[in-house]
Amino acid sequence: MKRFISVFTAVFLAATLFSSSALGQEPVKVVLNGENLSFDVPPVIMDNRTMVPMRGIFEAMGAKVNWDQGTRTVTGTKGGSTVILKIDSKDALADNRHIALDAAAVIVDGRTLVPLRFISESLGALVDWDQASRTVRISTAVYGSLYDTVKEGLEEMKNTIDVSYFVRKGASKDEVESVLYSLVEQTPDYFYVSLGESKYRPEGVLEISYTGSKDAVRAMKNSLKEKVEQVVGSVIKPGMDDYEKELALHEYIVTHTRYDEENVKNNTIPQESTTAYGVLMKGTGVCGGYSKAMKMLLDQVGIESMIIVGDADSGGNVEKHAWNLVKIGGEYYQLDVTWDDPVPDGNGRVHYAYFNVTDEQISATHRWEKDQYPACSSTKYNYFYKNSLVANSYSEFYFLLLKAVRARQTDIFVKVNNYSDSVYTSDVLQQVDNDPTLEFYAKSCYWGVDKDMGIIEITGIEYMPAR
Repeated sequence: MKRFISVFTAVFLAATLFSSSALGQEPVKVVLNGENLSFDVPPVIMDNRTMVPMRGIFEAMGAKVNWDQGTRTVTGTKGGSTVILKIDSKDALADNRHIALDAAAVIVDGRTLVPLRFISESLGALVDWDQASRTVRISTAVYGSLYDTVKEGLEEMKNTIDVSYFVRKGASKDEVESVLYSLVEQTPDYFYVSLGESKYRPEGVLEISYTGSKDAVRAMKNSLKEKVEQVVGSVIKPGMDDYEKELALHEYIVTHTRYDEENVKNNTIPQESTTAYGVLMKGTGVCGGYSKAMKMLLDQVGIESMIIVGDADSGGNVEKHAWNLVKIGGEYYQLDVTWDDPVPDGNGRVHYAYFNVTDEQISATHRWEKDQYPACSSTKYNYFYKNSLVANSYSEFYFLLLKAVRARQTDIFVKVNNYSDSVYTSDVLQQVDNDPTLEFYAKSCYWGVDKDMGIIEITGIEYMPAR
């Protein structure tokens, strides 16, 4: 009985393997990096999987192959990758991880046939099946890194990005999603990627959702590129150093953007407001849009920067927040353009409380993973230190204010290192007005204080002749 079963199985297997030829179908072709592969036994379809001779495929891909007759086990190695299959078993090992196969390795007419896709992908290749031509196409050296693979997919606006190779190598769902989020957050050009609608599938595939068609996105990217060039051309003047360029771009964004406060309050923020496109093309945005627009402009003028994603505490309300890290004069600085834009819209007013501050200063309100970013400890290119607008005592503050009033400045900003509500009050304006050396006085103005940063701002000053 056992002999009868073995013979029957062999006959049935042969019928399964060669049924396509019997039906007059074209033979399966295998193409590796554009070159047709030939085997001493032709590829066959088994359980909807292409099976090829073991030694032929391993050697074609530059892998070493070993056959253990005692255990009927195939082992292939290439670089740091190892693949182990056992004849008639659908349980395989790829770099010490168990993989469930759809088709097991088999021996037919003395030849060991192995599943082509599993072998190729386990050795770092990309495999595609062309049903029309019955061709398997294998591309090696496709996977430079998970980052590069996802980036290429976004650039080409692929609806699905295959990252299964990296999943088999040990990448977790969180790691894959982290790469996707990081790319979109740090690359302003990817404004067309809808993270909220994109998802990860367990088999190692990213499903990506886009806000428009390829043609529509291409037109938007061209418009945004032209806008960036126009902005830089209008605000960057010959001879400016990096600090001056950064300041000019900061002031441009603040004076040309309205914070999308209404949608923030209603929790109805459109994706456009979180992008550089929304800020630069539509003039409306939230922190994600501000930080990406700033990075895009800084990239255009050759200033190194990145986007930090963390949390910020605004009056006891802690929310997810994004801002910039900028390198000026060889030192890194924190820059929050969003928090320097007055709300409601300031009609041309610009704040500088968060322009090039240190980690210590911004930590009063902002939280982030500090070990993931360069440290910021210099005050050299902080707006207030750079412009000698720092007071360490009340008398220093008074004389800075008096100097600004004598110059008839309509907006005055001073950083006070030892700020106290009881010491620094608006009464100082009356003292300045009473200075006998002044031939005019400040009729009206707005007095504001950022207690977290120790910034006193006196804006909208109107001057009248002395009484």
